[in-house]
Amino acid sequence: MHKDNRSNMTFREWLTIATHSVMTAALDIKKFSRPYEVGGHKTPKDLAGMTLGQMFTLSSANRAQDAFVLPCTTLLGMSEDEVYNSLAVDVVRFGGWVSHQLDTINDLWAKLRPTYTSQEKRAGVESLKFGAFGVADWYARRMGIANHDDVMDVCWMRVYQCMKIDSETAKYQRRLQQIYIQESKRRK
Repeated sequence: MHKDNRSNMTFREWLTIATHSVMTAALDIKKFSRPYEVGGHKTPKDLAGMTLGQMFTLSSANRAQDAFVLPCTTLLGMSEDEVYNSLAVDVVRFGGWVSHQLDTINDLWAKLRPTYTSQEKRAGVESLKFGAFGVADWYARRMGIANHDDVMDVCWMRVYQCMKIDSETAKYQRRLQQIYIQESKRRK
């Protein structure tokens, strides 16, 4: 009976083959389902419990293999050696699933981007983009947290919800201000 060696291939073996294969470029990893476990480490059912620091780490992937290794080391607490010796099918599926989940989370954050008045744009408000540290700094100031590292241990959903509240409140304040301006003009 012929045994399919691909099902027992380690991630290290798969990565060696994949780096020399044009087939890998056609792989749509974001359509992969979450495996139950990777290398004996149970995978989370969702990323609701992910910390802000973990989210920033996963977003910093700059090499193709990081898309597979970082989810395992960051979310599952695996060593790189454990990842490379785990079944490729599990590592690749988990990396793809996490990538898709991060896209969904990033779409949520993108919806919080404010709109600016022409005056704010002329003053240069759009140049005030501080990236991941800006989010951590904003949350630290909002919550009175002195150490920015403590913010990295906060669940991303809590930070997102606070930012959403502030965003909605700011939009309300702008609408209210416009109503006051319009009423003032009518009285004149």
